[in-house]
Amino acid sequence: MGKRYKTSETTCQAISGALKQLMTQKPLERITVAEIMDTCGMRRQHFYYYFTDIYDLLRWTFEKEALELLQQQQGVSPWQNGFLHLFQYINQNRAVCLCALDSLGKESLKQMLEADPDARYADILEREIYNGTISGMQLDGTKFFYINQLEANPGMPTNAYGEEEYTPERIGWDDCACCPPNLARLMTSLGSYVWSSSEDTIYSHLFVGGTASFETAGGVKIALTSKYPWNGSVTYTVEPEQAGAEFTLAVRYPGWCHQMQVKVNGIPVSGAVKTDKGYWMIQRSWQPGDTVSCEMEMEPERVYAHPMVRADAGCVALRRGPIIYTFEGVDNGEDLQTLRIPREAKIEALPYQADLLEGIVALRVTGCRKKTAVNPALYAEDAAPEEMVILQAIPYYAWCNRGMTHMRVWMQE
Repeated sequence: MGKRYKTSETTCQAISGALKQLMTQKPLERITVAEIMDTCGMRRQHFYYYFTDIYDLLRWTFEKEALELLQQQQGVSPWQNGFLHLFQYINQNRAVCLCALDSLGKESLKQMLEADPDARYADILEREIYNGTISGMQLDGTKFFYINQLEANPGMPTNAYGEEEYTPERIGWDDCACCPPNLARLMTSLGSYVWSSSEDTIYSHLFVGGTASFETAGGVKIALTSKYPWNGSVTYTVEPEQAGAEFTLAVRYPGWCHQMQVKVNGIPVSGAVKTDKGYWMIQRSWQPGDTVSCEMEMEPERVYAHPMVRADAGCVALRRGPIIYTFEGVDNGEDLQTLRIPREAKIEALPYQADLLEGIVALRVTGCRKKTAVNPALYAEDAAPEEMVILQAIPYYAWCNRGMTHMRVWMQE
């Protein structure tokens, strides 16, 4: 048994070393198990003899290396020396530590919300769930993306990351599908992201319909109903076990929202306080059947990338509420790079369409298309003339559900 343990320890260290090497080259979320095992010269399936996933490996790495440094210093030297060794470890593994920090996922955001409720964390969670998470799965649940690309051009090479699954359409079930089951795991834990509570406060972080139970103030049930994210109307129905129970209902004021109105039993709330953490704090003695209604302004708007993001220079993206939108060739024709959205163009939200992509609100905007057939020359002294066109944008998560097509999120302005 001793020899077997030593062999396992050596193998774990080899796998850990491969992960650290790759973390100096790319973000953690772009590292695959196959890459790790290929780097250390082992077969992919051997990874799962020792670790459940990459985050388990990362946790083992830090516990083995960083925490053991502190344990070795206990009772041997002053505590300052222990922390000095820890800081030296961080400095020597700076790229790895920064990569891990930058790649903190939803679980870390949930822990932040529980420790220090802040609407900024919930804003990130919401943006990730509506645009990053559900976009990975086809609407019928049969195919999956392993990358959330922001542009697709069928027929062009797509091996930018050296992985065959980076294609302009979702792929079917893999031989060893580790990522798709995480969608199911997220759904079963979604409630812990939507709500949190303390002895005297119940926090509503995300506007997801359903009923939740809390031990706050002797027991409370709250039902949330809405057609979010297609409109900004949200209603809470509060059912305390004891009439007159006193507690605070904290309702998030989303970062994307510029105007929000809150009412209790149909009356505008005068005692609610919007904190610097981004929550409406509604403190009162609650009666069974009390309702809290929220109306959030949800107008389409433009989003711009930081000037240092070269790929998005001179471009604009569209957003409505928490939803990021994209343009597909099936709606707007191919060669999306010939389109632009003038800054003065008005963006219109269309009525909800139940029969389109299982129900969405699309956006319409008047854009310009360069006429490519006017001058077939590769270079010319005059800019190509433009024509006005009506463009339609759909939620990013719903793209590539009507066949393989061109797609672009960041449009020229």
